This record gives sequence, C-alpha cells and structure tokens, in this order.
Amino acid sequence: MPELPEVENFRNRIDPIALHKKIKSIKIHDDYILKTSKKEFKQALIGKKFEETIRRGKYLFLRFDSKNLLIHFAMSGSFKYFNNKDKEPEYSKIRIQFENGAYLSIISVRK
Repeated sequence: MPELPEVENFRNRIDPIALHKKIKSIKIHDDYILKTSKKEFKQALIGKKFEETIRRGKYLFLRFDSKNLLIHFAMSGSFKYFNNKDKEPEYSKIRIQFENGAYLSIISVRK
C-alpha cells in the first residue's frame, strides 16, 4: 500500500504534467473502482480543467472546476503519464486523455 510519502510524491508528479489541462476523453477499463456509473463519471469530468491536487492522508483529491476526483491507491495503485496511446500501461483501470494529446492512467495490479 502506498504510504504517505509515496502519495505526496504522486501529487508532486501529477501537478507539473496535468495541472490546468482540460480533459478530452476518458476510457474506463474496470468500473468496479468507481462509486458512480461510467456515464456519470465521464459527464462529470470530460471538458473540465484539472485545477488542483490535495492530499489528505493516503487520499489524493484531484479538483476539476467544481468536481473532485478522490483517489485511494489501495494496495498497489499508481499512475502513469504518457503521450502515445499505444504505451498505455498494463493494468490501467482508467485512462484520461487531455486536450494536448497526453494521457494519465490510474493503475492497479489488483482488482
């Protein structure tokens, strides 16, 4: 399970690459990690701009305009930022594409 320093490191890595970027599309590979439907999740975030990250304990909040995305990395979660869709990491659960063409995947090797 990622510990506090690792979650803070995730926050520090996400800010410079995704801050103030608008979401173009979202691909959900495994919807079991969502607390809402795929449709509602996409409607809430597509077209929104990534404004801020906040860490509270082992939780990471990504703020998009008036919505927040709460991430808990569970036992083995992480994320990866990449520019080529063909480079999407194995075990990607959610892939977010930004308007600049870059991607951010939320990864978990466990279900």
